[in-house]
Amino acid sequence: MAPRSAESPHSVLAVRIASALVMAPAILVPAYFGRPWFDLVVAALGVVLVWEWCRLCGGAEYRLTAWITSAALLAVLAADAADRAEPAVAAIGAAAVLVASRLGVEGRRDRAERAVASYPGWSVGGFLYIAATCLAILWIRADAEWGRESLFWLFAVVWASDTGAYLVGRTFGGPKLAPRISPNKTWSGFFGGAMLSGVVGGFAAGVAGLGLPGWVVFCSVLASVVSQLGDLFESWVKRVFMVKDSGTLIPGHGGLFDRVDGLMAAAIAVSAASLLSGRNVLAWF
Repeated sequence: MAPRSAESPHSVLAVRIASALVMAPAILVPAYFGRPWFDLVVAALGVVLVWEWCRLCGGAEYRLTAWITSAALLAVLAADAADRAEPAVAAIGAAAVLVASRLGVEGRRDRAERAVASYPGWSVGGFLYIAATCLAILWIRADAEWGRESLFWLFAVVWASDTGAYLVGRTFGGPKLAPRISPNKTWSGFFGGAMLSGVVGGFAAGVAGLGLPGWVVFCSVLASVVSQLGDLFESWVKRVFMVKDSGTLIPGHGGLFDRVDGLMAAAIAVSAASLLSGRNVLAWF
């Protein structure tokens, strides 16, 4: 995968900030009001992610797969919107089988050239990842007591992690975090992102009037770590398929997947922690 162009950090950051100023209200406003607006936004973004993932893994032959996978995702989200959480989870498995059956008969000439052992496996895995992300975000927001606060805390922590990692990594450089996966990421950026997430998480705890802000800082740092692992995961997938960006939707970021890769991993982790503990993450404090 070719390295990014040698644009100045300031110009890249300016484009990123401009893109964020456009994107943020489109996410935060429906997130504030909740259903049904937020569900519709998540569904639309989920479909975009499906198309980017299918394009990433499928090359020129991805469109039929993307249509089928999008329909499967919308079926899962419709089941969840009808307050059928268990059927929604079951629908993920059924839809994955549907997608696999379609992909199993789809030929691909360049599969050997790209050294991809199982294209159907990649596509089904991506579908499961995207569906799990959409459900996780919706479940976090659906909490009657802490849903809105939890989602805004998650957004703030992940965005702080991304910003801190970029600024600190660009400023100080140093040893590479995972040079074979993402040659631009550094350990200084990793710790910078985690530290800024902790600061933002602690500030959010103070604003929300939560007790034990130290635990909020700790969980914010953990969310940052998971977020950065999600970022590395996407970089690894793009390297496997020799693709620079997942798309061109967002100036300064590439595709939507390039922008929300960390949020996807963090949302799944936070939602899983809440489900396993039986309480919203913020209720721990």
